[in-house]
Amino acid sequence: MAFPASGGSREQLADVLKEARDIAANIKRRTQSLTTSLAASNYSARGICQYMDDLKRATDRLDQIKAVPGMAAYVQEQYSDATIDIVAEFNTMQATIDAVTDWINTNIPKDGTGYILVETIVDYRITARMLSPAQTAPLVAELETLLATID
Repeated sequence: MAFPASGGSREQLADVLKEARDIAANIKRRTQSLTTSLAASNYSARGICQYMDDLKRATDRLDQIKAVPGMAAYVQEQYSDATIDIVAEFNTMQATIDAVTDWINTNIPKDGTGYILVETIVDYRITARMLSPAQTAPLVAELETLLATID
């Protein structure tokens, strides 16, 4: 038998729960920052697209985490609360993430074939398309709803 360098299933559950909490904290931090920036000034369409891509990567990983066997019971034990339904909390957070990414996907300017229009060339320089606070106000509302799902 090889040396067991990693722990048993409880240690693995602890690691996965920590990863999920880190992902959620990162989403919250980035979302708070983006919300503040969008409300205060013009913001690059490319930056909004990057945020969408990052959210999608995070939700892909969260999907894997919530499917880990024993996670629901482990979370209830860790928080000493048999009423916590971690899968429902994941699903609520992910539904609001989906609303945010849907808004971005629908509202980022595109040409007739679906290519996003986030940059232009002016005087031989690539210039970012900037969106005003008025243009992104509906996105800010979606972001605020997302923030409410992360404690």
